[in-house]
Amino acid sequence: MIKQRVDEFVQTELREYAIYDNKRSIPSVVDGLKTSQRKIIHTVFQTLKEGVAIKTVSLGSASSNLTHYAHSEDSITDAVIGLAKDYAGSNNYPLLLKDGQFGTAQNNLSASPRYIHVKRDKRLDEMFDADDREIIEYLQYDGDDIEPLFFLPKLPILVINGSRGIGNGYATTILPRKISDVVDYIRHKVTGKGAAPALLPHFNGFTGEIVKLGERSFAIKGVFQRINLTQTVITDLPPDSAYQYEKYKEGTLLKLLEARKINSIDNESNSRNGWKIIINHPREFGRLTDAKMMEALNLTKRSSETLVAWGFDKKLKTFDRVEEIVDYWIENRLLWLDVRKKHQLSKMDVQLAWLENLIALTRYWIEHPDILKKKRPQIVEELNIICTDPEAIKRFLSSEILSLTEERIQKSLTECDKIRKEYQTLLAKQPSDILLDDLKSELFK
Repeated sequence: MIKQRVDEFVQTELREYAIYDNKRSIPSVVDGLKTSQRKIIHTVFQTLKEGVAIKTVSLGSASSNLTHYAHSEDSITDAVIGLAKDYAGSNNYPLLLKDGQFGTAQNNLSASPRYIHVKRDKRLDEMFDADDREIIEYLQYDGDDIEPLFFLPKLPILVINGSRGIGNGYATTILPRKISDVVDYIRHKVTGKGAAPALLPHFNGFTGEIVKLGERSFAIKGVFQRINLTQTVITDLPPDSAYQYEKYKEGTLLKLLEARKINSIDNESNSRNGWKIIINHPREFGRLTDAKMMEALNLTKRSSETLVAWGFDKKLKTFDRVEEIVDYWIENRLLWLDVRKKHQLSKMDVQLAWLENLIALTRYWIEHPDILKKKRPQIVEELNIICTDPEAIKRFLSSEILSLTEERIQKSLTECDKIRKEYQTLLAKQPSDILLDDLKSELFK
């Protein structure tokens, strides 16, 4: 039997496992995604058109096959469902559009993956620019391109949707923030104008109060309404985990019943009307102060953040404040926007070169109708005088003969003018200008 030294094991197998586990469990600052989520988004871009519905189980299976997912399809299917959830406590900006029962604030569990669907939605395409998807690094597995190392969203999704994960030696808990607050914060940091908004946690649909206790700790307070001295109605609970009502009932309400602090419970909560837990109680309970009532009904949840995520440099980063995450994202996003700008200018150069060659070749073709009587090698040789790009000549000769008209020339000239104007406009922009343009989407309000 071969004996292995402990330090060798730690530096080889254990180290590799820890890195792999952290890559799966800890999200990225860049796109706010974990590995399985990134595989799903990549599969959607590769295989789904906007508005087309697909079963969550089918998308999970497709993602597993396309990206060589090494774990169970149930796991990646759960990740598909997670990307589409939109109740309070899930996503403030869901990247997939749900179609079916994906859970509610009252009961977080979804229906069977076989019976619910997701769609590629405009929210996804608005968040991830098509040109950004052309400049990122795609990983490989057995010679196949799989998902990218990271996507480049227009906003720091990590702080908008939040994230939780426990890896090997590291863990992260990041509460979600209001998208408009994040947009305003970025605009302030880039322009220096106005006051930076406080990036307090925010859950879409939650009507309670969130109070900052420390740099990374918060009190999330539910809402109750006094009907009279013998009846109180809870109208919102702090966002929590699966089976939320049942968990709250077992952990709080049943204990109050057993202690005879309250008389009865009537739950009329539903996804349409929200929370409505009717509590009948003795007059003594009804005379409690608001603070004591909040305490008795356990309507305050304290939550602390651990701000750990993978950075642009492929290393784990630890932050002291959520604002530091956004600052770091802005700093690196500006560098990538410069890369996007150069990429877009390069594409415009290619488009202009083709259109200019097309115009010149079409004019020559119209002015020399006898060229049709010649053999292809002779035609190519003659066109080489007009255009020195063999690929452009090849593309031109594959055009339909009826498209080689004066009308085509005029249309191409108009398109050239348009591209030249866009080129000059983009050339004059700084990365910060492009970032501010990215913030203008109606979906980011």
